[in-house]
Amino acid sequence: MTKSINPKTGLTETFHDYYQAPLVHQKNIGTLRFQGQATAVHTVPMQDGLTLDFYARLNRSDELLVSFHGAIPPITTCLSPI
Repeated sequence: MTKSINPKTGLTETFHDYYQAPLVHQKNIGTLRFQGQATAVHTVPMQDGLTLDFYARLNRSDELLVSFHGAIPPITTCLSPI
């Protein structure tokens, strides 16, 4: 695994084989940096050795869309108010 330090962010970067994109190793959830790569997988250390990993494709925009696929089970029935 080749590691490099991004000069813009100071963060360690490797390569994510599955997504074929840079893998950015963030320092913690309170100091996320996105200035280095427009498209990358980010990994953020959390407590108890867990990580929050997400794919980001960033463009200049007034909106931020966030989707956590698989974070909750899919709803298989339509619920309607009584």
